[in-house]
Amino acid sequence: MEYNIKITYNNSLKKDVDILLNYLKEVGFYNSLKKNKDRLDDVTYELIGDTGLILKKIPYRDSCQLSPKSKLKKCITNSCVLCDAIQNYERIEPLSLSKALLWKSYLIRPNDFPYLKDHLLILSSDHNHGSDGIRGTQDELHLKKHILLDMIEFYKLMDMEGTMFFNGMAGNTQTHFHFHYVKDKLPLEDFLFNSSELEFEEFTTKNKSKLFIFDSISKKKCFKGLLFVGKEKHVCKNVLKVLQKIKQKTFEYNILFIPNKDYKENVMIIVFIRDNKNIKKSDPPLGASIIAGMYTRPDIDIKEARQKKIENKIFNYCDKIVVKPNKSFFENII
Repeated sequence: MEYNIKITYNNSLKKDVDILLNYLKEVGFYNSLKKNKDRLDDVTYELIGDTGLILKKIPYRDSCQLSPKSKLKKCITNSCVLCDAIQNYERIEPLSLSKALLWKSYLIRPNDFPYLKDHLLILSSDHNHGSDGIRGTQDELHLKKHILLDMIEFYKLMDMEGTMFFNGMAGNTQTHFHFHYVKDKLPLEDFLFNSSELEFEEFTTKNKSKLFIFDSISKKKCFKGLLFVGKEKHVCKNVLKVLQKIKQKTFEYNILFIPNKDYKENVMIIVFIRDNKNIKKSDPPLGASIIAGMYTRPDIDIKEARQKKIENKIFNYCDKIVVKPNKSFFENII
């Protein structure tokens, strides 16, 4: 690959993404500082009690430095990590081997520290280290409908293979707008379509889309949210109105796109309502993929995952940070 950033279009996006992913593997982008180990080698899995969450241990994920920049310099320059990544700023190998695609106004590049399969970021190209107000930030998503429509279009152009998710400011500290795209299926998908522990209420919106409030009748306390199903423009309109209502109520949100294999003309979007107000500094930052069942934080090991106290910790934490939806979040607005 001769380019650092290549312009791609709708008709070539999927092909170019596949080429990018193959390139990253061939040049050793995923190498760690451990000899002969990739950052996704020796991964293990363990169910965390009855929480519905699966612990995914990634021993070499963090064993590759971001850059030689000192912590003091980082504080003085107040730069954005993702802007630096786009510019390949002071990168060391193997991170300096990264390439990117420019699609519309978004840069598609690998996650430097992947925790899921073929982990890509779809980023705003105009964040500019946060110096232009909300431009290019996470807050733009619920204010500008074309952004959510663009993300849905990306997912459809990728044949709705795998999962897309958005952490916003819940389980993430980067203000630079970015969606995640991965090839994995997350445990929540099986829970929604194959579990007898699911309870839900069904609603029909004004534009004839479907909306479901879902919850678990057991102890799977992270698995509660809103599922929107319908034509992309109708679903997008409904989701945006609900996101704005969530922000009015001073909550945050996560978003998840999952495939609709039976009827690809419809999209399926999940919204988690998140409460950041009671979070302590010592609490783990749980993003959308963790709330959807794949626990990739390094603060629990395999032996701990089998202990009741860890199970209770997850129950209590999910109870605290994931809000059970009710009709007040969408009544009379969609």
